[in-house]
Amino acid sequence: MDSKIESITTPNHTNLLKIAIENSDAVIKASDNLSKELDDFLTASEKPVLDHVSMEELGNMYTEFYLNEVL
Repeated sequence: MDSKIESITTPNHTNLLKIAIENSDAVIKASDNLSKELDDFLTASEKPVLDHVSMEELGNMYTEFYLNEVL
């Protein structure tokens, strides 16, 4: 099966997030509570990841992450 459609053979929330990760240059975790399956998938993707931070910290952390990890 084509690897690009493998994640949607079972359409559920986790697989939709996997598709988003596959098609992203980097990922920002919006929650501390990711499933082990999704966290493992994210680690295996080897994409830059900004871990979950509070809303107060997000502006500065996002800018630093984007400038230093994504560009």
